[in-house]
Amino acid sequence: TKLDAAQMVQLRADLIAGPDKCGFESGLWTAKLLAEHIRRKFGVRYATISIYDILHRIGFTQQTPRPRHPKSA
Repeated sequence: TKLDAAQMVQLRADLIAGPDKCGFESGLWTAKLLAEHIRRKFGVRYATISIYDILHRIGFTQQTPRPRHPKSA
């Protein structure tokens, strides 16, 4: 990994705080948004696909909303 242990701890805290607390207008983290955050804060570039591995290392998983039919109650 390109981030050291202290940076991973900071990244975990940022994930918990949310993207709006980190200066982004979004309310949800995406892999692309998290890659941009890492680039800005730590000066390290990651491919979007590598973000899922980083999430796994620090105890998070990828979650996507369950699809809903537009006419459901």
